[in-house]
Amino acid sequence: MSPDVFESIKLTRLPKPTRLFITMFMMVLALGYLLAIANIQTTMGLNYEGIVNHYAGSIKDPEAFPGMDLPTLTSTSHTHVIAMSLMVFCLGLIFLFTNTLPLWLKKFVLVDSFVAVFIAVGSFWIIKYISPLGAYLMMFSGMLLGTCVFFETVTPLYEMWVKKEKQVN
Repeated sequence: MSPDVFESIKLTRLPKPTRLFITMFMMVLALGYLLAIANIQTTMGLNYEGIVNHYAGSIKDPEAFPGMDLPTLTSTSHTHVIAMSLMVFCLGLIFLFTNTLPLWLKKFVLVDSFVAVFIAVGSFWIIKYISPLGAYLMMFSGMLLGTCVFFETVTPLYEMWVKKEKQVN
């Protein structure tokens, strides 16, 4: 990243109303993300068998867990790609203006949040049509995305409200 706009705008120097606005936006996104995790827990469970049952259907009890049909899988994929990519874009845009983390970690977080979206949505299709082992990919993508969202949320909040800017003589 070049030392241009991303280094010239410091989150610590933003006016308080701007920091409050960004903070509230990030809090609402974080709430949405936590509600998504709660939704996963209540609809399928955060475990291998629940994920497989939800997407591919149950071998043991196909009437209770039929899995997703193609229109539902397509609709779910469409919604997730758009919503998740917008979430990580908005968080990443704010995160670009941080300078607390080393550059390699910052790049990793920015890129891998989108990689996690690709893996998550791809795993829907892998579980349904290739192998139930794709559920492990989904769990991995969830951990990766959760880690990236954590950094993209906590780092800007830290810089806006806790970090003290070094004084230049």
